[in-house]
Amino acid sequence: MQRLSCASQARPVQQLPLPQCGLWGMQIMPGITLNIMDFKPDEEISIDTGLRGDSLEFAFVLSGEAEYRAHAAEKPCRLGAGPDTGIAFYMPDSQGIFSICKKQPVQMLGLSLEAQCLRNLMGLEKAAPLHKALPTNQNSRLNPTLRMLVSQFFSCRKSGVSLELYLQGKALQLLSEVIDEIGREGLHSRSRSCPLNTGDIEHIRRARHLLCAHMTDPPSLPDLAAKVGMNVNKLKAGFQRLYDMAPYRCLHEDRMHKAGQLLEAGDMNVSEVAWAVGYTNVGHFGAAFSKFFGVKPKSYQMDAHRKLGLRG
Repeated sequence: MQRLSCASQARPVQQLPLPQCGLWGMQIMPGITLNIMDFKPDEEISIDTGLRGDSLEFAFVLSGEAEYRAHAAEKPCRLGAGPDTGIAFYMPDSQGIFSICKKQPVQMLGLSLEAQCLRNLMGLEKAAPLHKALPTNQNSRLNPTLRMLVSQFFSCRKSGVSLELYLQGKALQLLSEVIDEIGREGLHSRSRSCPLNTGDIEHIRRARHLLCAHMTDPPSLPDLAAKVGMNVNKLKAGFQRLYDMAPYRCLHEDRMHKAGQLLEAGDMNVSEVAWAVGYTNVGHFGAAFSKFFGVKPKSYQMDAHRKLGLRG
């Protein structure tokens, strides 16, 4: 397992020295830091975040799985995040370890907002309710707007000064949407504490991996629960706490992400991709894919090839 330390000060846009991966960081403005991860690790990576000051932390996961173990002053806290998940937490003066699971493509984005910066931007009276809405941590599924905004960080093909300006603008837009979401709906918080123990988290992750590995013929919930040593009710509740969705909803999202990867690879046509992820009706697959990504499978594939050509 690779262990790294995370520098406390913001870095300009650049590739940082992580093994076989891409990690970029920049200071958007004094008090706001952006970090972008886009890679496939060969081994589990753990990053010591160092001592956090009085700041609000936001993380957005498009693909891959990560976990943050915070050793807060009051009590330890463990947060897990999977595909299409957002995490927001406020644990001032805490220290923790950020772990990234091995051999899974990772696309994650993080925003760190110093509390004083928030007060300067919004004013003390308007900033106070945000702190109340985020007492410790909140974890939820990304809504379509947030997912679209986060995706745009990874599809950008700009460079130099234009890249910096683009990232600054998008980061502030993302922050604005997050603040609106917290104030409006509390990020659909499913947990303001950390009720899952380490064993539960491992069982639930293994269950999701089993569903993903057998997506063309997934096991029933009783069979899945038996395979990981849990009862059905605890398994369903655990999925809801860890991923904010039911087991088969997780399977659906994993199918969509796998389909996207296969279409990007370009070795299969749309029908073959549909069958590979467990659909027997190509029309049903196309409708599900379009609803999930906002674009038809063929258009998605053509756009991916176009971007690959520009990158080359």
